[in-house]
Amino acid sequence: MLNVNTIGTKLSDYLEQHNISANRAAKMCDMSPSQMHNILNGKNYGIQHFIKIMNGFQDLNILELFDLDVTTLQRMGVTFGGNAEGNLSAEKGAKPYRIDEEPNLPIVNEPASPAIRPVMVTMNDQMAENIAFVPLKAQAGYLQGYENQEYVETLPSFGLPGFQNGTFRAFEVEGHSMLQIDNKGFHPGDITINQYVESPHQIRDGRVYVIVTPDGMLLKRCINRLDGEIPRLICKSDNRSGDYPDIPLSPEQIIEVWEFKANITRYASPPGDAFTLINDLNARIAILEEKMKI
Repeated sequence: MLNVNTIGTKLSDYLEQHNISANRAAKMCDMSPSQMHNILNGKNYGIQHFIKIMNGFQDLNILELFDLDVTTLQRMGVTFGGNAEGNLSAEKGAKPYRIDEEPNLPIVNEPASPAIRPVMVTMNDQMAENIAFVPLKAQAGYLQGYENQEYVETLPSFGLPGFQNGTFRAFEVEGHSMLQIDNKGFHPGDITINQYVESPHQIRDGRVYVIVTPDGMLLKRCINRLDGEIPRLICKSDNRSGDYPDIPLSPEQIIEVWEFKANITRYASPPGDAFTLINDLNARIAILEEKMKI
């Protein structure tokens, strides 16, 4: 089983040794900078991208890059001429192999653990990850396109100070399930900023997460029992009206996990009773002062 993280690290080393920037590498391989960034960080494992990489660099040792022997590589659709192993180990010269556009076997499979999934991102001009925004109207499409780099690049994106170390995504809040009795919490139309969690097993009890499932997206406070005899993630609502029962999810129902970090809201909490009373007294005093001036 090939490891996308290892491939990304080896490719990064190759680019550094040859003084090739990620932007230049993307141009050489006929792909976007975001796609190259995903590969270098082990987040993208689509075979078409690796075909572009192997055809884009003339002296890249693909046996070393993919930890493969010649026999395995031939089964993947690579054909050789002359002394295959000797030629592939050479640092310079024309490529002694040809990459079939539709090989019989995929070059890279998903990571061994089904609980860890790659995630697509986009980049800004400074090669920092954007925060992609998924509004309500785009959430149905997101369920179909979350693994598609081209789709993710169509989402609105932005940057925020303090949200550079990690992969973040913004989701618009729907409904009142996370609104508390005192109107605290998450209101419809709020925009939550959330950090990507590689594995559902990393979910911590009592924290708020956006859980992407085949049926939609849930903003819930979670209790993690995925390592139990009957593995389940219990998704609870902060709204205690009784209209929002707990939702138990099995591991195979969890597509993506995003931990809540910040909230953008248009709602301003009303003042408390004491604040209202003080304001009323201040107003009365101001009026009395005006009367005394007359």
